[in-house]
Amino acid sequence: MNYKIFFVLITVFLFECGFTNNFRSKIKEANKDYENADYEKSLKKYMDINVEHPGNALVEYNIGNTLYKQKRYDEAIEHFEKASVNSDIKLKSKTNYNIGNSLYQQAIQSESAGKLDESIKKMKNAVEYYKQALHNNPSDKDVKYNIEFVQQEIKRILNKIKEQQKNQKNKQNQKKNQQQQQQCQQKDNDGQQKNKSQDKKEQQKKQGYRAQKDQKDKTNKGEKDKKNQPAKKGQELSKQEAQRLLDSLPDKDKKRKKQRVQRGYLGKVEKNW
Repeated sequence: MNYKIFFVLITVFLFECGFTNNFRSKIKEANKDYENADYEKSLKKYMDINVEHPGNALVEYNIGNTLYKQKRYDEAIEHFEKASVNSDIKLKSKTNYNIGNSLYQQAIQSESAGKLDESIKKMKNAVEYYKQALHNNPSDKDVKYNIEFVQQEIKRILNKIKEQQKNQKNKQNQKKNQQQQQQCQQKDNDGQQKNKSQDKKEQQKKQGYRAQKDQKDKTNKGEKDKKNQPAKKGQELSKQEAQRLLDSLPDKDKKRKKQRVQRGYLGKVEKNW
């Protein structure tokens, strides 16, 4: 960027206006320090002159130039504005131009700090001051160049903002997708755990049925075995059981069985007497 700080040779102008030789000598010393890039010394001398002769547009302008070199842009703008109040059209054009330069430098600082909206605002203000400078001096090519340049810079910052917003949106979508995936995974895990629990309950239920069936079969088998088991040898029948048995025999056996029942069964006889 072709930044042009207008350094006014105020010694000539002051001589024409009838200032004293002592005053012109101080101006020359301050100008010399400025040209040697000793901005601290030149600023002090300009400030001293400004105290002795307050409100001089050219002195205020050179103070602004020196502060600009020290990157003290807020203070530089303040003195450029003071210089513009009581200046002619030519000097007014230069002060507006340098205010535009100062605002642009502040915009670059804001961009570096990540304050892109603030940077765009300052750049737009810079363009307005450049336009005022061009209005006062339509033939100034540097002003035209700076207007076009800063307008391109505004577009660059706007694109940067859009890119950041796009990246931020992508990050948000990515985070949202990750959360959805985690929720789906958790849901699947919960479903699997529920299925396992249901399978376990079903298995326990089947085992319970199986155990009940085995117990029932075992009980039925025991009752069947007990029912089919023959009476013990030598066991005496009760009178009612004997009668039922007698009734079930054929007639020819009833008499013999009845006699045996009446006598009572004593078991096997070891010897005939």
